[in-house]
Amino acid sequence: MKTNLSTIGLCIATGFAIAAVIEIGISSKETTVDAVVAINNATELNNFIKKNKKSVTEFYAPWCGFCKGMESSYREMAQKNSGVKFAKVDCTTDGGKKLAQDYKIGGFPTFAIFKDGKHTDTVVGANKPELEKKVKLIAA
Repeated sequence: MKTNLSTIGLCIATGFAIAAVIEIGISSKETTVDAVVAINNATELNNFIKKNKKSVTEFYAPWCGFCKGMESSYREMAQKNSGVKFAKVDCTTDGGKKLAQDYKIGGFPTFAIFKDGKHTDTVVGANKPELEKKVKLIAA
C-alpha cells in the first residue's frame, strides 16, 4: 500500500485546524452550552443584557442540589423560548461572587429577569412554575 506524503500532510494540517477551532471554543470568555450562555464577570453580563432585549440569568452554585435539579428545566426553557435569551453565572468564581453581591443574591438558584436592559423581576429558588410564568410574560 502506497501512501502519498501530501495526503498525510493534509490530514495533519486538518487535525491542527480542528484542534485550533476546539481550543478557541473552549477558551472563549462567554461560552454557550445548550442555548444557555455562561457569564463570567460583570462586563460579560452587562454586554449580554444590552445585546438581548429579553433575558433571564440564573445565579447558581455547582454544589447546590436545587440548582442541579433546575438545570434541565432551565435548558429546556432556553430552547423553547427563542425570543428570550438565557444565561447563567457560577457564583463560586471570583467574577460570579462579585455579581452575586451586586445583585444581592441571597440563595441559589436565583433567576434575574431583564427586559429592555433593566432588571425587572426575580425568582428565588427552584420554582419552575413561577419561572415559566415570568418567562412567558417577558416573551409576549
